[in-house]
Amino acid sequence: MRATTLACAVSFALTFGAGEASAFHAVDSFSDAASVGGGSGTYYTGSPRFRGWNCTACHLDAPQDLLLNVNAEPASLLAERFYQPDTQYTITVAFANESRGLEANANYNTFAAELVDAAGEPVGGFFGFDENLMKTTPAQDVLFARGQKNVQVTSWTFKWQSPPAGTGYVDLYLVGVDGNGANSATEASDPLGDDVSVGMLRIAEEGVPAPDPSARGVTGAGCTAAPGLELGLVLVLGAGLMLRRSRRE
Repeated sequence: MRATTLACAVSFALTFGAGEASAFHAVDSFSDAASVGGGSGTYYTGSPRFRGWNCTACHLDAPQDLLLNVNAEPASLLAERFYQPDTQYTITVAFANESRGLEANANYNTFAAELVDAAGEPVGGFFGFDENLMKTTPAQDVLFARGQKNVQVTSWTFKWQSPPAGTGYVDLYLVGVDGNGANSATEASDPLGDDVSVGMLRIAEEGVPAPDPSARGVTGAGCTAAPGLELGLVLVLGAGLMLRRSRRE
């Protein structure tokens, strides 16, 4: 089983006034209305339908050193970047270099995954996951790890059903948060001092060429770049594909 490693930089910025940054401390709250402190159905995967917003909107000043190792079976989904229609894939997302919260009272870690078509609409379906570790949104179109219910978990496995023939390429959006547990032995959580990884992988339908995502403007996930921005692709033998976005100094 080959692994794809994402270590991608965020490509947009949000401005917050002093004291305005806050985190959604429970997965369920992303679906809640903003009037009660929820996300109003915005899930911060970095996809176009969420305006390219991702976890760095609240987890401020993240160094983005976190790596996500992504494995799939059949391996062609990631190793060759194509899917077979109406096929079940087993996917594992794992932190490769967790560095935050190792000595904290509550070492919360999480990720979110979303797959969308060329129109930005969710495709396929998530299933076959441990509901004690993960859950989907009410519409079942985004998969989350239950970070606060399971501390110190850094690997999650689930299944994805690919869409029917004729769908065309799909984009996999992934975000991960390496929580530092407030960097405290007594405090449980806050949105500061955490690390974040965000990225996007384009996966073609078998036999149907997919456009290069780097030819488009930035969509909000760190692996798509507008002209003039570097997008480095480094093939790691025996390990799959490592994606890094290099910032210009």
